[in-house]
Amino acid sequence: MKEKYKEKTKKQLINELIKLNQRINKLETQKFEYKKTSTTLRESEKKIKQFEEKYRSLFENIPGVFYRADREGNIIIINYPGAKLLGYNSSKELIGKNLTKDLFYIPDDRKKLLEELKKSKGIVKDYEVTLKRIDGTPVIVSTSSRYYYDKEGNIAGVEGIFVDITERKEAEKAIVYEQNLLHALMDNIPDFIYFKDEKNRFVRVNKASGEDRGITPEDFIEKTDFDIFTEEAAKKCFADDDRVMKTGKPLINKIEKITYLNGMERWFSVTKVPRYDEKGKIIGTIGITRNITERKKMEEDLQKLAHFDNLTGSCNRGYGLELLDRYIKLAQRNKTTILLAYIDIDNFKIINDTYGHKEGDEILKEVAKLFKITLREIDIICRVGGDEFLLIFPESSLNDALLIRERLDKNLEKLNKTLDKPYKIGFSIGISCYDPDHPQSIDGLIGIADERMYEEKKKKSK
Repeated sequence: MKEKYKEKTKKQLINELIKLNQRINKLETQKFEYKKTSTTLRESEKKIKQFEEKYRSLFENIPGVFYRADREGNIIIINYPGAKLLGYNSSKELIGKNLTKDLFYIPDDRKKLLEELKKSKGIVKDYEVTLKRIDGTPVIVSTSSRYYYDKEGNIAGVEGIFVDITERKEAEKAIVYEQNLLHALMDNIPDFIYFKDEKNRFVRVNKASGEDRGITPEDFIEKTDFDIFTEEAAKKCFADDDRVMKTGKPLINKIEKITYLNGMERWFSVTKVPRYDEKGKIIGTIGITRNITERKKMEEDLQKLAHFDNLTGSCNRGYGLELLDRYIKLAQRNKTTILLAYIDIDNFKIINDTYGHKEGDEILKEVAKLFKITLREIDIICRVGGDEFLLIFPESSLNDALLIRERLDKNLEKLNKTLDKPYKIGFSIGISCYDPDHPQSIDGLIGIADERMYEEKKKKSK
């Protein structure tokens, strides 16, 4: 019995050892699987982190506005391009803003967008709405939006992308306007209107196109600008039309001067837009050229009124002093001198009182003419007061004063003989000189010349 018991005990012990070994092997296998799983988890976490970084970079740099709003229309997420488009400094400033109250320029746009989402089963593409910038100005965008859902499958809100199409819409408006105008009024308005093909050749022009050129509309057909204008003008026109065709961007109200083959010059306001076929392909250009020569002439006349004395044609006081200031700055850089002559017509008041203001005006005109024939082209004649003139001689010095005085006196003597009046026109002159080595102010220079002029006048009255 004892031997049998001992033998049984030994077998049990071996079985237990076998079971223990199996458990150890199982634990070793579990340990290996754990290590393998841990490594996989770490790799997964690394990939997730990389994905998140890529997503964040994509989210912030996507060429458009990405947003997500809750069911009430409150912004939950928006990227930086969205903030920038709407005039904000950061995305955080927009979190919590309401689409209807704060961001949609037209509140009903959100209502319409939601209706479109319902109709299209939660997804809309290229739907146009108008957003509101922080300064209140509108920006037209095209949106592709959709519903997003919570864990239970309920609609949690709307997310999507906005793309700014403001410039495109403005261009479209301009194109539609110009094209409608052309077709409705082409042959009944005085502006030069034309259609060109993809090779920059005229295919149609209106009646006004050739009126000031002495040619008919038929003379333009299948010809280019080089056949109509001078080479310089043709290059400008040809290049503008070519640019409009290649870029699809209109050219609005460009001001330019055009010279015709006969030498005639005209100023025009030019508008050019792409010309499309039925499939939306650009096949040329449409242009409107408005003659603004008279307007430019009026602008030049207004500029003359602002800069020149209407009676004598000399510079007025303001413009004359402005030119003197420029010459002084130039003299400072070049280290040159400027001579000034302050001139007063002797006994002008007596002539006015005796013979009338009309006579006095004639004298002022004659004196201004005298100055023009005496002075060089670079010299400046400025009427600073009733019968007082300031003559400015750039790059001249006191050494030239005697010669200038002699020429003025000689021409004045000729003028008195020519006019043959019962009185003689006379001058009193004061001279001053600007020296860059000893600079003085404009007021100081004029003051010196004015004082010397009155000294001469006093000597004559003795």
